[in-house]
Amino acid sequence: MKYVSIDLETTGLDEETCQTIEIGAVIDDTSHKTPIDQLPTFHCYVTHPIYCGEPFALSMHADIFKKLSDRPEGWRYETIDSVANVFQAWIAKHFEEPATIAGKNFMGYDMNFLKKIPQFQRNQFKHRCIDPAMLFWDRKNDTELPNLKTCMERAGIPGEVTHTALEDAFQVIKLLRYEKADMPVLAEDVG
Repeated sequence: MKYVSIDLETTGLDEETCQTIEIGAVIDDTSHKTPIDQLPTFHCYVTHPIYCGEPFALSMHADIFKKLSDRPEGWRYETIDSVANVFQAWIAKHFEEPATIAGKNFMGYDMNFLKKIPQFQRNQFKHRCIDPAMLFWDRKNDTELPNLKTCMERAGIPGEVTHTALEDAFQVIKLLRYEKADMPVLAEDVG
């Protein structure tokens, strides 16, 4: 199955008062064994006339704001008014029909921000989403679904959650490629 892992970085948690500042996406196809570093990617920083948001997110994304300020070469920058068309043209190039999305908490968070981007068309995506949290949920001990870091730890994937859109989109692909057969099976789960 072909799907696109999408991650956004934003200036806070409230889509009504905060902004999207980075979009990353990676396409995978379970019917092909393409090496992860050869998968098609989309990445850009999103510029706004004025930035607003929540202090914790603004400080967490200091590196992104440095790029938005200095505009070093080698990176893609799109305005808030152009980014939907550019991103959705990239999606259309890879999918003939609506795309299946993958992402950690995508429908509860990222989609809310995408819908606020001018000219974003929701109909380019299917209404179901793949969230890797279910693969790593310990139904007997967890009191909430695991976050990306916990999923990575349970899968034995080294590294940190970088809070950069493209890297986090790649982490979701790695989690979805994880072979559950390697996970220990509890005696009470057999039978």
